[in-house]
This record gives sequence, C-alpha cells and structure tokens, in this order.
Amino acid sequence: MPRALPPCPARRPLLRHLLGLGLLLGGGALRAQPAAVLPRERSAVQMADAWMRSVPGGAVACLQLIGLGPRDDRLLELQCDWARRVELRGPGLLEGVAGLWPLDTGLPLPAGEVLTMRPDGVHIALFELDRPLRRRERRPMRLVFERAGTHSVVFQVDESRRGTRPPERPPVPEPLPVEPPA
Repeated sequence: MPRALPPCPARRPLLRHLLGLGLLLGGGALRAQPAAVLPRERSAVQMADAWMRSVPGGAVACLQLIGLGPRDDRLLELQCDWARRVELRGPGLLEGVAGLWPLDTGLPLPAGEVLTMRPDGVHIALFELDRPLRRRERRPMRLVFERAGTHSVVFQVDESRRGTRPPERPPVPEPLPVEPPA
C-alpha cells in the first residue's frame, strides 16, 4: 500500500495551481457549480382601521393586522418620529401585578389570522409627543415585521373611540371552476 506523503508547505501552491487548471479545463467533478440563490420568503400583512386617541401622558394607537402570507410573521419594532418613546403593550403579569405591560419579544401574527388591537388589550403606547394630538389629525408610523419588512401606516386621531370595530376577515379567494375530464 502506498504511503501518503506528509503535508509540505511547498506543495500547496502547486496543488492549487493544478486544481485551478482542472477547473478551467472542465475537469468533470471539479467543475464549479453556481450557488443556488433562493428568494427570501416574505409574508403579506394588511393593515386596516388605524386610529389613535390621546391618553394622560401620551397616546394610544390601535389597528387591525391581517396575516395574508403563507407563514406566520411577527411585529418586531415600531418607529415614530413624533413621539420620544413607542411601546407595543399587552395584558400580562409583571412581578405578580396584572396590567398592560411592554411586549419586548414582539407580537406574533399567525398566517390567515386577524389581530385587532384595542386600548384595553394589545395596543401601541406613545409617550412624550412632540405636540398634543388634534381632532381628525393624521400621524404616520412605521411597523417593522420579521418577514414582511417595514410598512408605513397613517393613524387618524379619533377621540370618540374607546374600543374598536369588530374584526374583519380577510377576503377568501373563490375556488376556480374545474371542468371534468372529457
């Protein structure tokens, strides 16, 4: 049985040269294959019924999120230029105290589900506004999702709202007619 030669630093450049020459000449199994580029799967998120009202110390914003994509998504971040601090809040316990606390891990949005934000449930809390909200004013905000990316939404100030409208289901596509085989 032939004995393998110990590695020699002087032989490495020669091996690289021969390997490169083999690739250039189309050396069968050594032929370089282009890497498969897979498109990043994105989900579709639809937003509806975006409104806000002032509360002591800031504002509360609510909307409906509709997951239309094939996979679950997650609301990760809220970006707002007109409030110093923005938090996604929801009901829970913190040190044994029930209340509406920050959701630090984001908000899951299951595929095909409608999530309706309410002031007494999951909602967006805004603190230290640049100026007080005015009746029927419109204010923009950006929502960053894990899969769907960044979406801009405009909230309308509506001081009369205390809750929210019932959730609307996303439109269900009609099945295509199928003709029986002849």
